[in-house]
Amino acid sequence: MTTSGPAAPDRPEPRSRLVGVDLARGLAVLGMFVAHAAPTADVQLWETLVRDVAAERSRLLFAVTAGLGLGLLTQARCRPTSRRAGGTEDGSAVGRGSDALRQAQRASVTSPDPREAAAAKQSRPQRPEPVEGRAHRTDADSEALRPARRAGAGPADSAGEATGRAVPGRAALRLEIAIRALCLLVLGALLTTLDTPVRIILDEYGVAFLVVLPLVFLPARVLLGLGVGGVLLLPGVAAALAQLRAVRAQQVEPWGIVVEWFVTGAYPVLIWAPTLLLGVALVRLGLGRRRVTLVGLVVAAVVAAVALPLGAQLVPPRQVAIGIATGGVERFAVATSLTVAGNVAAMLAVALALVALTTWLPGRPRRLLVRLGAPLAAVGSMPLTVYVAQVLVLWLLTRGLGVPLGEDHWVLVIGLTAGSLLLAWLWRRSLGRGPLERVLGAVSRPPARRRPR
Repeated sequence: MTTSGPAAPDRPEPRSRLVGVDLARGLAVLGMFVAHAAPTADVQLWETLVRDVAAERSRLLFAVTAGLGLGLLTQARCRPTSRRAGGTEDGSAVGRGSDALRQAQRASVTSPDPREAAAAKQSRPQRPEPVEGRAHRTDADSEALRPARRAGAGPADSAGEATGRAVPGRAALRLEIAIRALCLLVLGALLTTLDTPVRIILDEYGVAFLVVLPLVFLPARVLLGLGVGGVLLLPGVAAALAQLRAVRAQQVEPWGIVVEWFVTGAYPVLIWAPTLLLGVALVRLGLGRRRVTLVGLVVAAVVAAVALPLGAQLVPPRQVAIGIATGGVERFAVATSLTVAGNVAAMLAVALALVALTTWLPGRPRRLLVRLGAPLAAVGSMPLTVYVAQVLVLWLLTRGLGVPLGEDHWVLVIGLTAGSLLLAWLWRRSLGRGPLERVLGAVSRPPARRRPR
């Protein structure tokens, strides 16, 4: 990226932007290892605390980073297209310059004086340089955006923005995201048939993407309102519905899987969807900008510090996690909403803190942090590959070799962690994108958007 002058003091350097998203995603993967393979029998208090924290929060950190990734994926197609606005919401002058451009073109054609034509040509507004501070894609998302460019980015996009027409590429991008979501559903179903000791989340993940897909191109403030309102209200609604006998009875029906996806499951879409919208909204607001990042970090930390103790006063967090209603359904629903909102805010604060550290630190400390975190960022850049590999390893150990989980197996957690960090780092350095991420990108790309050979 180039600029017409020195970068503003609150603008990050382009190369370091949003490495924190990969780091946060990598932390979620490591937390998943603890949740799946840490010992549960004859454990000390610290081991119980570590497992509880990892089990409850790693999934929400996944949802937060998934929302940020979805926002980064769709960011290029979300510049407003209003002709009256005189420009774009992000400060671009494309819309403002369209009238002057047309006048210059008419002058250059109708004027008999070559000097007037030359002056009119010079008066044509130039397309502005990219604005510093705009949220940038991470390695995990950049490959997914390349088909979007081929589908309609470039001059057509600029023309659409300048003339008030819808920017080309949104429909194709929606289709690609929908195909990816369906692929996750199929992959989740296949892994579930293995009868692994791990609770597979890929199907809920895919359903959540399908649910939020119609909303991802809404204005940033609308997305933020939907996300905040959903995180505050929907977890309690899901918890209250899950206590109803009529709802639980639907789980044995042929459509029971849908009830589990949305209400009664360990990862209900009613919690995942608003969390995704929060992440998308933050990217729309300008995640690469210092003010957005730091204000979001402070607000998330305050919400977590307030909501988590309040929820714990009503119902213990462990009972909320396993869905045991105590003290009445209303009390349990409020406690669930407070606990989930606090955990989402805490994980959002973690992600934003990592973005801030890898963006706003001075040059040498920042580069050192990025280098030291490279293995973790590599894991975060290929989460689907690492997740599926972990499921297959645990399936092989438990079903093939008869190794029981939940006993004294911190060695297994350490092995999964070390192996994933090393192999992901080596793969990323030598081959780039993760193998399953490559396959998913190729499958989800519609034929019309593939380059002819």
